[in-house]
Amino acid sequence: MKRILRYLGALLFAGMPFSVILGEKITHNFQVMNTEPRTIEFKSANKYARSTTDSITYTCGGTSASKFGLDHVYNSAMSINLLNYGDYVIISPAIDNLRGFDIFYEPASQIINTIQVYLSTDGISWGEPLTGENITYTKGAINVTPPSGSYQIKIVDTNGSNDTSITGIDYMIENCNCFRYVP
Repeated sequence: MKRILRYLGALLFAGMPFSVILGEKITHNFQVMNTEPRTIEFKSANKYARSTTDSITYTCGGTSASKFGLDHVYNSAMSINLLNYGDYVIISPAIDNLRGFDIFYEPASQIINTIQVYLSTDGISWGEPLTGENITYTKGAINVTPPSGSYQIKIVDTNGSNDTSITGIDYMIENCNCFRYVP
């Protein structure tokens, strides 16, 4: 019996580094954040918002319709509304050790692949939108899996006929002080 407990203990101890690698999840559900006690602050006619728990900021741009407000589908949940061609939101400052994030939107019954996601390490140059294995579009959500790094995020509506209300974003942060081999 003692031998089994030792093996079990060794197995649990050996698995501890992998639990650290998995990281943590930061959830920003804008409706929940906007209820008491509020963990989000809005400014500039709801075109700017800041999370009070982790200092992530959201800056809306494009047309005057690009801002925080109730979703355009049910008119019930606080959302980032991207309703016209070229509307965007920039998420800053750079989120350290970002290994992925999920964007949740309304209408959840549709796959909206006209929302483009850009990443920047300096907040100035955005490059090309993510494609292929780095982004997956499903009904009501966009799953983004960039190479792990520190990024600012830009989400852009590239088709004004697909109104989108972003209701939340889940960020996955990698908590690993691992040596990274980059060939």
